[in-house]
Amino acid sequence: MASRPRRRTRRTDSLAFIPEELRSAAVQNSPPFIAESLRTPEASAELREFAKLWRVDPLETLKLAITCAAVAGVYAAMYARQKASARQESEQAIAALSDVVNGISEFEKMYSSHPGMTRCYFQQIGPDVEEDDLQLLMRHLMSSRQLITTFRENWGQPQPYPPRYDAFTQDFIRLLTLHWHAGTGNPPGRSRQGPFVTLASRAWRLLKLRAPVDDDELEDWLGYRAERSISDYMPIAAICIEKYLPGTR
Repeated sequence: MASRPRRRTRRTDSLAFIPEELRSAAVQNSPPFIAESLRTPEASAELREFAKLWRVDPLETLKLAITCAAVAGVYAAMYARQKASARQESEQAIAALSDVVNGISEFEKMYSSHPGMTRCYFQQIGPDVEEDDLQLLMRHLMSSRQLITTFRENWGQPQPYPPRYDAFTQDFIRLLTLHWHAGTGNPPGRSRQGPFVTLASRAWRLLKLRAPVDDDELEDWLGYRAERSISDYMPIAAICIEKYLPGTR
């Protein structure tokens, strides 16, 4: 069994590793298409041995499956980027609300300790200010503090992804696993090596995707991820296939 390849960089944002063609297809919500890099005779030669396993329109279906898996990976990477951004913004927003609550609390303390001085300064705001306005302001501040506190305690902040999470690679392998199952009638083997991992590696190179390992380590790197993804996929495979692809074993 191949050893787990050493990670050389943190791929927290895998969009930078994806060709513009695939990113554009995802952004534009394009219908299924075959990537230009898969239309060449060289690509056909690289994939022909795997196409023999497919049951319907083998080579074109396989190319479409690879492209769809890649575009799905782009969507996953885009979502991961947006989620990370939303988490950062929500942390900043909660921190700002905390400052507001602290400010209200300090104002309440000042009013409680020095009510006369507070009213005096409040009336200096302008000639239209009445004493009842201060009481109204205090009620609004207290209500706001309570609402903000409740919001902070119940805010469903976006949960962070695990360290070194790679959304693109994970969804690329998941979708390719599903297409392999549907196209061949059998799920890929749960192994770091074998035909499925070899196909994933060839597809990766044909799509001109980059990876944080040297090219001679690519198959081991993908194999480690494929083994985990296939193990996660198998429990729900029967449900997905029966619901969306009836007739497939």
